[in-house]
Amino acid sequence: MQGYFGDPVTTREVLSEDGWLNTGDLVYRVGDTLVIAGRVKDMIIISGRNIWPQDLEFLAYRQPEIRNACAVSVPGKDGTELAVLLIECRNNKPGVRDKLVKHLHGLIHAEIGIDCNIEVVPRNSIPRTTSGKLARSAMRTDYINRTSATDEESGSFSAKGEDS
Repeated sequence: MQGYFGDPVTTREVLSEDGWLNTGDLVYRVGDTLVIAGRVKDMIIISGRNIWPQDLEFLAYRQPEIRNACAVSVPGKDGTELAVLLIECRNNKPGVRDKLVKHLHGLIHAEIGIDCNIEVVPRNSIPRTTSGKLARSAMRTDYINRTSATDEESGSFSAKGEDS
């Protein structure tokens, strides 16, 4: 491709000088085969470690109470990235949800070794693209907007999600 029509700024961002399109996909090669591992913009980097959002979502989906899950990273107050797992729960009872969040905190810490803010969101609130993939960037933006409004009102933010 020669570029995006009428958008030279985006064209410069995605095309190399020799005309290659940077799709944002992370790949590795096994022999003559390229394996797509994920997207650069979806990578969660915590204390220098690369965490795939799919790894957090996999742990969530192993729980029968989870209907849907989306993992993203958001900027913390101190400039570091925070992992956030947004989940839709099949059960509306607060006690069940609280127990699930505590269980997931322990599971994520044991399996991946990071702290993660976990928030139960309403059913059907995790967006998908027209092709059915998780719209992580939209969920990230929504989360940042919601927590920014909450932070301004309360003056606090829980990085570990224990107050969620």
